[in-house]
Amino acid sequence: MRWLWAGALLCGLLTACRHPRTPEQACEDFLRAVSEGDGGSVFDSLLETTRWAFFTVQKNHREMRQLVGDTYPPAERTAALARLYGADAESGRDLFIQIYPERYAAAWTSRLGSGEPRLVPSPDSSAGQASEFLCQRSSGQPFRIRRTASGKWGMSELNSEWEQAQLRAIHDLETVKKNADLYRRLSASPTK
Repeated sequence: MRWLWAGALLCGLLTACRHPRTPEQACEDFLRAVSEGDGGSVFDSLLETTRWAFFTVQKNHREMRQLVGDTYPPAERTAALARLYGADAESGRDLFIQIYPERYAAAWTSRLGSGEPRLVPSPDSSAGQASEFLCQRSSGQPFRIRRTASGKWGMSELNSEWEQAQLRAIHDLETVKKNADLYRRLSASPTK
């Protein structure tokens, strides 16, 4: 099991090393990936912090699934397992690829438009060196492209949503660990 996590981490690091260092390249890569319907390439075009949030959600869901399966009473398992949408994914990237068609593909494809990609500084960016741009084709609706602290660029619109999902997964894992400990103690205590 650890080798799977190590492999996913290595894959994520290698992908991060290839991440665009210019907003133009990030914009082109993202628009191309969406137009091709390539969920894996779309994931690679997301902001670095968003991608790490997917990895955290997947890892925590998998750990929760194991704890629930091992310790929860049968009557409690079904409801607890139903919320773990990331548990079957092999990595954060795999999780995104699984949910992309249903959650994002149609909406993003409808925003593409036609023509060459173009960038304009976001109205939210400060004067001087912009750290956020609006990326779009001539007749399309814009997507936000932002730079992370590491200097890499990516599509940032999912960042807030998945940072929140990551926090929920972290808190949920702590709750499941406490519940698992309680269920272990209850099953170990002698009956009267």
